[in-house]
Amino acid sequence: MTNGARGDRTTRLHGDGLDRRDFVIRAAAGLSIGLIGTLPRTTGASARGTIAAGPMTHQNDPTGGHGMASSPGHYALADDDAEAIWFIGTLALIKGLAGGTGDALATVEFIHPPRFATPLHVHHRADEAFYVLAGAMRGVCGDQEWSGTTGSFVWLPRGIPHGYAVDGDETLRTLAITAPAGFDRFVVEAGEPAQERILPLPGPPDLVKLEAAGVKYGIETVGPPVQFTGTPSV
Repeated sequence: MTNGARGDRTTRLHGDGLDRRDFVIRAAAGLSIGLIGTLPRTTGASARGTIAAGPMTHQNDPTGGHGMASSPGHYALADDDAEAIWFIGTLALIKGLAGGTGDALATVEFIHPPRFATPLHVHHRADEAFYVLAGAMRGVCGDQEWSGTTGSFVWLPRGIPHGYAVDGDETLRTLAITAPAGFDRFVVEAGEPAQERILPLPGPPDLVKLEAAGVKYGIETVGPPVQFTGTPSV
């Protein structure tokens, strides 16, 4: 990974981004794509983050999620130390690590190319939220549509089918927050280390890796990539 000033490096595009048709074809086949991890990463960026000494415990949740484990210490990670991952056509910067938050939450900064869209999917083990840092996004949660622009906050409860797409022709930058933690680990496992902080070349995702992660981390794909016409209802 090449660190340093971000500037235009986080927004340069290779081509037109992810081909939505590849997702449509494979999502229709019923493949599961996992989006929630369970274990803290012990190498790379997590080793560089500052975590004050103190006990940390992991608790099992009989519902299939995680109990909140407490950590009395603080955690801080500089932007340049965040691990960069190419993840299904996006650039992901791993910020809030499970190991630094006592498994309470994870945060990942995403840069999405125009025309990017996720398949409709269900998180069975964690709630998800987005803070829009730049650009615009549009999505669905259950039978409602929603939209967000710079400064917007979106909450997506577990157990409800949802998905989102980049709205417009500008690059979308978001901070994804999942509670409990684990999403950080999934992104690392399902993606690949970014050679530099730019969007990856366009191409189909590694469906074998994504399907295995879906089974492992409790996320189920239930439909093709979301698409919109007109104005969102909510």
